[in-house]
Amino acid sequence: MKLSKMKRVLSATVALMMIGTSLPFTVNAAGSSANNSTLYGDANTDGVVDISDAVLIAQYVKNPSKTYISKQGLVNADVFNVGSGVTIDDANTIKKYLVDLISELPEEPSINVTPQKALLNYDFNSGLSSWTGRGPATVTATDTAYYGTSGKSMYVSGRTAEWNGAAVSLGSDFKAGQTYSISCAALQTSGGSAEIQISLQQGGSNGTTAVYSHIASATCKSGEWTKLENTSFTIPDNAGDMTLYVETVQSTGDLMDFYIDDVVIAPMGTTSSVKTGGTGKVPASSSGDPVDVDPTKWDNYQETASSQYIDFYKSSIKHMGNTYRLNQKLAAAEQGAPLTVAYLGGSITEGKNYTTPFSNYLKNTFAKGSFREINAGLSGTSSVVGLVRSEAQIVSQKPDIIFLEFSVNDHEDIMYKKCFESCIKKFLEMPNAPAVGIIITRAKGGFSSQNQMYPIGKNFDIPVISMDDALTKAFNSRFLNTSDYYTDEYHPHQKGGQLIADCMAYYVRQALKSRNQSSGYTLPSSYVYGAEYSDTVNVDPKNLNNFSAGSWTSGYGYNNSGLNYSYTLNGGNPMKFKTQGKGLIIVFKANSSGMGSINVTVNGKTTKISGNKQYTWGGPDAELGYYQNTSGDLDVSISGSGQFTIWGVGLIK
Repeated sequence: MKLSKMKRVLSATVALMMIGTSLPFTVNAAGSSANNSTLYGDANTDGVVDISDAVLIAQYVKNPSKTYISKQGLVNADVFNVGSGVTIDDANTIKKYLVDLISELPEEPSINVTPQKALLNYDFNSGLSSWTGRGPATVTATDTAYYGTSGKSMYVSGRTAEWNGAAVSLGSDFKAGQTYSISCAALQTSGGSAEIQISLQQGGSNGTTAVYSHIASATCKSGEWTKLENTSFTIPDNAGDMTLYVETVQSTGDLMDFYIDDVVIAPMGTTSSVKTGGTGKVPASSSGDPVDVDPTKWDNYQETASSQYIDFYKSSIKHMGNTYRLNQKLAAAEQGAPLTVAYLGGSITEGKNYTTPFSNYLKNTFAKGSFREINAGLSGTSSVVGLVRSEAQIVSQKPDIIFLEFSVNDHEDIMYKKCFESCIKKFLEMPNAPAVGIIITRAKGGFSSQNQMYPIGKNFDIPVISMDDALTKAFNSRFLNTSDYYTDEYHPHQKGGQLIADCMAYYVRQALKSRNQSSGYTLPSSYVYGAEYSDTVNVDPKNLNNFSAGSWTSGYGYNNSGLNYSYTLNGGNPMKFKTQGKGLIIVFKANSSGMGSINVTVNGKTTKISGNKQYTWGGPDAELGYYQNTSGDLDVSISGSGQFTIWGVGLIK
């Protein structure tokens, strides 16, 4: 029977439930499941249609072997496209009914587009057809995820800007001024919501000016297929070839991989069969619900290295730390979720001698879906510079696993300690809950920052892998010579990098054993040195209020490092701007001699920063220009003398 007469009562019931009052509505005898008539929506056969029925259906769809619904309940539950069986669409239909988006149950689907009615229809079962990557993005046909019963979808990866995505030429059959229905299914598994959109580019080749139009967009929850649709899009009257493409929204920082399926262009008014939250295959979320971890294969794993090397690996584990996040990420990767690992550090990281073999280990051992590496190493830089760079190079990329390596670049000054601690806090607070670890190396002469970094790692209860400990022990026992690791005073050669990677891989295998399993992770409430700079982001002064360049000349940034602009001093007039925050970290060109200095004046207080810095060779260094305990107005003036170049302004929010 249909329930349109009960709507007002049920709406009142839902409103009361939303404010914490439980007042279920009981149907009369004529509609009661006790009389074995079908009460659409009443999956639990208690005579009530409420949110518990939708929850039960969702649980049943996810795990039918462990969720009981009676025979009559299954009949009642089939409220979307009756006769099609119980799916997540039925749970969604009940939710729509309870909040008055539809007036009665059951819900019959809209008249859907058929392949014969579509002008273009891509389900990617036979490959990509003419779809290509837009910008540096890569597109592949995959069965890791798909909408409905499609079997395959298009996977878009390797995006470095929001406009990067997937594109297809529409060809001459599509005309300006004509109106079409355009739709697709989109999926992302970043762990947070992101807006994905369909757009149109007209022109841009053969000397013509490109014109861009928005077609459709939707906020896509992580792990949920979402419909993007515009049933009445009129192609603007612009010249040039037409390219349809899928991207994310400008300036959002959403650079995650995503999947696209069931792309349809049809006559105006045609409704796609895609439903947001509809059925299909979804890979494990990179930070969604907990994933079952099976440690048995690692409990029984037999190391193949010699006993001396195994002892070397063991010596490198200075702190096992909480393993929950790492276990979750690797278990999800084994179920097909994308896996991204990122490294932030100095030249040892930039050289890739340890990052490449360790990334290959993760990819070959765990990644059943896509794999991506982000190497954000930058020669000669400390964690102070790393913190300013981290928002663009690490956070915006939403990696699943992050390692920091600054142990021969940082020194004992409190700024290094606080910025290193702030980096870790920043990463651990990311919405996609990445696993974070510390790599500590050492100079040939024995220098490292382990004494200040280890307490930070221990306080956050994250892994600390100490090549300092392992190498020092190996050198003292003469198991290894310095030539077995170093190419100069600081840097490992290829075999030395492999030793670091082997220690990291050994740590992973130990972390996956049942004796080292953690049931969850909680951030600490206190810090060793201070993490008050964790909200730092690199800002370009020209984008701030009341900007005046003065005698500063703008230019290009430094080596594709996340430091994407420069300001060089060419006179005595100060640069001025206003903003809001707690303070500023200035990134600048530093050398051991021959550099000028600047005065950073904020709200009348001046800090002098010299470009002459020990242990620098013309690359970036950074210092605190100003700090206050609470966020507020910052009135900034920067003047100076001599040779001075600013490569970044870290705004501490």
